[in-house]
Amino acid sequence: MPDAKMNNDGANPQLSPGVLVALQEKFAGEERNEAETILREFHWKLQPSVDERIHLNILHTANDLERVRNWSNSQKEIGAM
Repeated sequence: MPDAKMNNDGANPQLSPGVLVALQEKFAGEERNEAETILREFHWKLQPSVDERIHLNILHTANDLERVRNWSNSQKEIGAM
């Protein structure tokens, strides 16, 4: 499976309906908006169908927005190596 890649092409990929429901259930207001923005930063260009599963896994394992941020930061650090 390809690694997660930052979405640097200027596109803002749509999140699946399932991911949007999970965001709605997990976060409110500005936290939901921030989590949505973070998830949209990452997509799997060669296998877009993987996006939903990975995004849902992130939301399932993240108990709070701080963990979503930490995941995003770790992915950015890996990409910079």
